[in-house]
Amino acid sequence: MLFPFFQSRNRSRIPSPKRLRLTFEPLEAREMLNGTSLEAANDPDIAKQWGLNSVNIAEAWKYSDGTGVVVAVLDSGTTLSHPDLQSQFWHNPGEIDGDGIDNDGNGFIDDIFGWNFVDDSNDLTDTDGHGTHVAGIIGAEANNGSGGSGVAPGVQLLTVKVISGSTGSTSCIAAGLNYIIGLKHSGVNIAVATMSLGYYDADDAVAQAVRDAGAAGITIVCSAGNNSNNNDTKAHYPSEYSTFDNVLAVASVSQNGQFAANSNYGLQSVNLAAPGVSIYSTTKDGSFGNMSGTSMAAPFVSGAAAIIAASNPALTPKQIKEKVLGAVYHTAALNGKVSSGGVLNIGAVFAPPVPEGQTPLKQVNLPRLSIENNAVRIRWSAVAGAAGYRIDRSTDAGEWTTLSEEPSGTTEYFDDITEYNVSCSYRITALSSDGTFNAVPSKIKSIITPPKPPEDVSIVSQTDKTITLSWSASPNVLRYIIERRRGERWSSVASTRDTQIVLRRLTPETEYELRVVAVGKNGKIIPDTSLLAVTAVLVPAAPPRFTVSASDYDTILLKWNAANRAEEYLVQRYDYKAKTWMDAGMTEELYFIDSHLLPATRYGYAVWAVNVSGKSRSAAKGNATTFSKNINGADVPESFILSKAGSRSLQLTWFYESTKPVLYRIQWASFRVEGTTDDYLWTGQKKVSLLPRKGNSTFTINGLEPETLYYVRIRVETPGLVSDWADVAEFETH
Repeated sequence: MLFPFFQSRNRSRIPSPKRLRLTFEPLEAREMLNGTSLEAANDPDIAKQWGLNSVNIAEAWKYSDGTGVVVAVLDSGTTLSHPDLQSQFWHNPGEIDGDGIDNDGNGFIDDIFGWNFVDDSNDLTDTDGHGTHVAGIIGAEANNGSGGSGVAPGVQLLTVKVISGSTGSTSCIAAGLNYIIGLKHSGVNIAVATMSLGYYDADDAVAQAVRDAGAAGITIVCSAGNNSNNNDTKAHYPSEYSTFDNVLAVASVSQNGQFAANSNYGLQSVNLAAPGVSIYSTTKDGSFGNMSGTSMAAPFVSGAAAIIAASNPALTPKQIKEKVLGAVYHTAALNGKVSSGGVLNIGAVFAPPVPEGQTPLKQVNLPRLSIENNAVRIRWSAVAGAAGYRIDRSTDAGEWTTLSEEPSGTTEYFDDITEYNVSCSYRITALSSDGTFNAVPSKIKSIITPPKPPEDVSIVSQTDKTITLSWSASPNVLRYIIERRRGERWSSVASTRDTQIVLRRLTPETEYELRVVAVGKNGKIIPDTSLLAVTAVLVPAAPPRFTVSASDYDTILLKWNAANRAEEYLVQRYDYKAKTWMDAGMTEELYFIDSHLLPATRYGYAVWAVNVSGKSRSAAKGNATTFSKNINGADVPESFILSKAGSRSLQLTWFYESTKPVLYRIQWASFRVEGTTDDYLWTGQKKVSLLPRKGNSTFTINGLEPETLYYVRIRVETPGLVSDWADVAEFETH
């Protein structure tokens, strides 16, 4: 994106502004991140800082972390209260905070942490977030259990605000440079200045200030720009000053080592590349997130230059520049893009010197990675004179672990996959015979391991010619492949993006060995947990010799003979009144008793034979009607009427209607088990025979006890068949 500068306020020491266009990369999504520690720091989010591993920072930290050096950040300001930055800022020892006096006499009142040249004040608030992100890449605090770490966590950060809201002027830049030059001359150890900004028209004041900074001993690091521009043919400033001894111009590469699509380049005008895509760092709101662009690549080089300067204070900016460019790792992706042809490798700056008379080992070429036989296959080209090779791995940008040291003549290694769906980075180092001049590690190559194979594959259903499989999803799966084994060979039979599939056109009575493989971006892992042995079984035949008959007024009995291949039977009932089918039950027996039905009601039945392949293609069917509770034309009385009660007798009356002779049985009791509903001690009973008629019937129970509560019930009986008892009635003698 392009942003116009704002004109600064008029001050005698600030030249009149020249309005230009400035470029730096906008913010990406600022999600909160979590990770594990790098070997050299305990910060929880450092695992997401892939750039630190990429520049081989762990090797550099063995020698220096930038302590004692001040790095000036000419940008949009910084959030001074950020928890990962607040202890990292340079504090002007010559000023007394808040007294309104220019105590150190440098022309700036209360420049405690730096100066704001946009508003001509000491307010360094970062309203854009760009400067805070750049500052965190350079010098975020390490080993504080918070966020990530800067490239040089030992440095002090000097804030020089020259842009605001993505705008500013070249006069602000020139004034900011002259400000830090003045501080340098006053004794502040400013070794490096970062300018992650740019414009396309030359400005003499800025050019002169850059030269003066070099003369004062300050290395300037500039972003190359983000317009996919060839800076050799269209000059981009201030990175155009990369021909100066004290200036480094930086392009951007991604985690896989590819040149960033929007990065400017130039074989003559851009010196090197550094990590600049999805870079994790501090944000203006006090949290952490990702940004991309050459604005993020430049501070990696600034931190590297600060580490070099701290390790040897006698080095000049020219020597620091030579050390940075002399230690890059070369890659074909940068051919014709940058003058060094390589990417920042700060760790290589501190590699031990080659013994006198020895030939230095060459850097191993970029490893080639592939997924084969449940392992990452790592291949590399042999290096002349190497006594062997060391293979290192980093998982999800965490600490490096040495996997193996292989002898000379070996050019491949298999790393068994034990973690699924993780980013594994590898580097190979050529080893000398005595270990004194091992080569610089190869450029880092990464690969994502395949996703975890499903562990809970199950059979949902099957028929004689189909099997339905189901499983739980694995993350980041492109598709699932179902494989079948024939002898020792496995072959694919189907694939799906879902977590369920129906395998069709199977051969009945045939056993199949199947497995489900999850396939990710980089291949698959052969599973050992989803293996299934499945036999396609024919569905059974319908149950033969089926009979259905009523056995009571609320019960129907179903019987059948065994069906071929049946494991159990499904009984369904049809309600003719509701005109609906419903499941009555499952049974492994050859009969079924359907009870609790309505009296004198017709029901339909279907019985299916069932096995693992499903149910029979047809059912045995039949109908039956339950008995009526009106036996021989007589209904069971719903209630009695007490027509007369004496001291030793009870006279009962009920209505009945019968077309045939009918027999009633009456029982009575004076004792009931306390707390129950139907446990009575029936002490007396009598049968009453009635001829066909319609009207009331009366029966007297004699020989009872006075003033006693009696329980009475009645039912209809015929030979071999009885009705339910009517509800129990209660009557009391006088």
